[in-house]
Amino acid sequence: WKCGSELDTTSDYFCNISKCGAVQSYKLTDVNAFQLLGMEQKYSIDMNTLDVQYKNAQKLLHPDKFSAKDILERNASAETSSTVNQAYQILKSPINRAEYLLKVQFGVEVFDEGKILSVADSSALMMEVFEVRERIDETESLADLMLLLSNVREDIAQIEGAFASSSEGGHKDRAVRYAIRLKYFNKMVEEIEAKLPK
Repeated sequence: WKCGSELDTTSDYFCNISKCGAVQSYKLTDVNAFQLLGMEQKYSIDMNTLDVQYKNAQKLLHPDKFSAKDILERNASAETSSTVNQAYQILKSPINRAEYLLKVQFGVEVFDEGKILSVADSSALMMEVFEVRERIDETESLADLMLLLSNVREDIAQIEGAFASSSEGGHKDRAVRYAIRLKYFNKMVEEIEAKLPK
């Protein structure tokens, strides 16, 4: 923007035109969240690497580094810093990451309000969810709740693995089904944890 060149979504936050070097003004509509944080576009990512990439980006974009710059560059750094934060929030959450991956890889917005049930028309899934929720309601002892929580988390690990292989293999319909299961099963974890003693 500063030197008049087009926005370069492949650079590391700064214009790579010689003698410019101005911070880029990125929005998530301009750049891929995985790319912005230097991560490979796939579901199974290393969370420690993600944390390191995020912290490094925030250091580069810290407001103190731009205090002597003009208002336009200060605003650009603030916008890009905010976009990096949004990207990090998406990628660190398993559900948000799955949703985002479906959107950028397949153009599917599976978790749009009102659409999830029409996509998840599997009566088997609904029955399974109903049965687990019934067990959650009926379970009172701490030991039984912890066992139930452990079982649901094991299910989630299997669902995440299946989603990862489906999305990486380009199997859109399977990836959508596993993403929906992931959302339901994570909700069940929240319901169990809500019953645990504070």
